[in-house]
Amino acid sequence: MKKREKIAIGVILLLIIALGIALFMLFSKDKTYTVTFDSNGGSEIAPITLNKNSQLILPENPVKEGYDFVQWELDGVKVTNGYVVTKDVTLTAVYKEAEVLIEYVTVTFDSDGGSTVDKVTLEKGSQLTLPANPTREGYSFDKWVDESGNPVETGIVVENDMTIKAVWIKKQPSAPSTPSTPSTVAVSSISLNKSSLDLIIGNSSSLSATISPSNATDKSVKWSSSDSSVITVDSKGNLKAVGIGTATITATSSNGKKATATVSSNVESITLTVTNSDISKYNGATNSTTVKVTTSPSVDSKYITVSYPDATGPNAVAYGTNNGDGTYTFTARDNWSSVPVSIPVTATVGNKSSSTSFNVEPELKLTYVGANVNGNSLTVVSGNSFDIIGNLQIKCRVNSKFVSSINYYSSERKFTVSVINEGSHPDGFQMDIRTNAGQQKIVSVTVNLQ
Repeated sequence: MKKREKIAIGVILLLIIALGIALFMLFSKDKTYTVTFDSNGGSEIAPITLNKNSQLILPENPVKEGYDFVQWELDGVKVTNGYVVTKDVTLTAVYKEAEVLIEYVTVTFDSDGGSTVDKVTLEKGSQLTLPANPTREGYSFDKWVDESGNPVETGIVVENDMTIKAVWIKKQPSAPSTPSTPSTVAVSSISLNKSSLDLIIGNSSSLSATISPSNATDKSVKWSSSDSSVITVDSKGNLKAVGIGTATITATSSNGKKATATVSSNVESITLTVTNSDISKYNGATNSTTVKVTTSPSVDSKYITVSYPDATGPNAVAYGTNNGDGTYTFTARDNWSSVPVSIPVTATVGNKSSSTSFNVEPELKLTYVGANVNGNSLTVVSGNSFDIIGNLQIKCRVNSKFVSSINYYSSERKFTVSVINEGSHPDGFQMDIRTNAGQQKIVSVTVNLQ
């Protein structure tokens, strides 16, 4: 290709490129974009259309009740005047809660020669409560008025500082009074300082009466008790607890007006003491127990009630006897069950009570495992062990050189006895088995070779 042809082709290419750039610049210059405003609950803002790469001038801030406008944001980023628009965008308004400014106003009182009345400060727009009326010697208070002479009453709404003034009416001289004959002022009511009171027997307290009105002519009071064997009262309202129970104390005025109080008397504490916690009628056991009732302070037994529901009647496993001196004796009967029976005993004085219990055992039954049994005689093999199992909790006494170990398992009520491996022992040894109530069984053990 000739040089002249190459130059011509190059010029044509340059013209084509220049034409493309010119066309691009022409069309891109006319491209427009829309900026939309999301006021986020505030007043509506119209969208703005701008040419590409134009700088945005933000509109007036939107208004949202209870909030202050903070800024416009695009994807969480603050947008300000001068933002270059290169595409359609939506700007979102961001607010913060508006600060509430509390304004106060002052109301000043001009008593116009009367007693001083302190000024009042209150929130603007709130209602005024007028103070107590001032006083002025020789005058009667009439009303309050504002600076324009308009009457001011409680409940007006105060928007600005203001001064209100007292209006007075001059008193007229009164005619000489005629001496009056003193009249009798009757009692309208009587009240007591307490409506109820709890005392410990033997202790003292008091009630006081108030007569109304305070200027009653006859303020005398008569005192009485509904049960003086429980609570006594003297002419001055002094009380003493002398028995167990409750009494109503009445104060009566000279003209029959009454006021009452309920007063209770009781012991401070009740204690039950049991001599034997477990009894039984079988196998030489302790067959009775005594429950002693004591109170603090001590009171006559007539005030004490003792109940034992499971120790009465022909089928009870024990029966109780009141000894008359604050003690109760309980004697075991047949217990046909396989477990001890608990007998509850409750002592009550007035509105207080205390409880205890004791157990009545059935007959002790023993079972043997790992030994040949003949009544209460056992034959065991030298070097082996055997079990003694009771229907009750049991204790074991044994003092024998033939026993290498003895262990008790309370949950199974079982003794496991290990015998030494030293040949036969025809004379053997004895084991003393006892229960909590003292039931006793002697178990004889003979040791043989295998």
